[in-house]
Amino acid sequence: MDLLHTPTSMAKRPCPFPSSPSSPPPNPNKLPNMNNQVGNLLQTFLNLADSHSLSIDQSLEHLLDSSPCDADQSLLIDRALKLGSLLLEAGNRSARKRSSVHNSLTWALPPDLTIKLFSMLDAQSLCYAAATCSMFYKCAMDPLCYANIDLTTVVPKVNNAVVSTMIQRAGKALRHVDLRQTLVSVSLNCPLIERLFFESSKTGRDDSLKSSTCVDLVNNCPNLTSLALRGFKLYDYKLRILVKGFCKLKYVDFSTSYSITGSFLRNLGGDMGGSLLEVLIFRDCMHLKELEVARLFASVLAGDFRFLRYLDISNREGLAAAGDSYGRCYSLSIIPTKQVLEERPDICLLAEFPSEGSFVDLGQMTDSDLTSEVSLSSQLSSRASDGLSFMCTSEINYSSDQTSGNEEG
Repeated sequence: MDLLHTPTSMAKRPCPFPSSPSSPPPNPNKLPNMNNQVGNLLQTFLNLADSHSLSIDQSLEHLLDSSPCDADQSLLIDRALKLGSLLLEAGNRSARKRSSVHNSLTWALPPDLTIKLFSMLDAQSLCYAAATCSMFYKCAMDPLCYANIDLTTVVPKVNNAVVSTMIQRAGKALRHVDLRQTLVSVSLNCPLIERLFFESSKTGRDDSLKSSTCVDLVNNCPNLTSLALRGFKLYDYKLRILVKGFCKLKYVDFSTSYSITGSFLRNLGGDMGGSLLEVLIFRDCMHLKELEVARLFASVLAGDFRFLRYLDISNREGLAAAGDSYGRCYSLSIIPTKQVLEERPDICLLAEFPSEGSFVDLGQMTDSDLTSEVSLSSQLSSRASDGLSFMCTSEINYSSDQTSGNEEG
């Protein structure tokens, strides 16, 4: 235990390296010899681990008693604590390195297949895998693991910072996002995104989607082919910005969104935008007008929306009647449904309404009923076309319905 002895005089303590800039640096030829001495000394300390802890405690107490100066005793205790901390840190670091090497040797998959496997995990499982070892951490940090972000399930402590971090990790590899928030982060960081599902928990009352965000999404994410915005208070002019701006758009779902009358569909489906639309879902859009649906069908008969294959205008309260702000209609009397189905048998039309005067509580509908249409997006193939920057100018100059809360451009 003489190895732990420290002189009582603070001024006479040996200094292994010069503290003055003017002092000569240590001789490099002596460093290997010094490393050997430290290694031998460390081996001596490690051999003490086989001794009983009581003997080590007694030896330290004896060393403290042999130093009558209180300052020297405090210094010895600080050095013992520091040495123990350094040994513990070095031991943990070495254990992690050995575990990582062991995992890399015993793990059956190469890094590229491991990354592919991790890319199929949900966000929470991916975080658990990253915390396992350094090898898994490196694989879990690959941008491909965040190409498809799904945060619609119940994951604890998911906030804007978490979502933004995952988007930044994905970088240009991001292709698909299922979110409940942070549309601004998507528009700023995801230029290659193709599918976006965004649902607000404030069904019909969330007015957080601003016109500027719609314009940013169109300008910065030109490859979007599938767009679902559910539960927002969406005005028709905002939807017109989105549907007309995304030149590759094929799938839209605006279910349970408030204030939509359907007027944004006017003059779409052809050269004015929306020509590639294959799926239109307006389920339970309370202000969707019977007259606008009739105009949509007339456009289909006129040759627009040539690629349309699926249309859902079902409403648990019926469509808004023409000319009556509070009237509801529960049939398709003025809509040329039969003619459309005869001329376009390739279109699947879903129009489920309650009997007149009845009301179906949305809470009685199952989750599968509300989300069954979302799976259609995975069946849509992408078409290549040049990106086009879209500016918000006079696109909003069309009539709006004041009763539904629509704003003038």
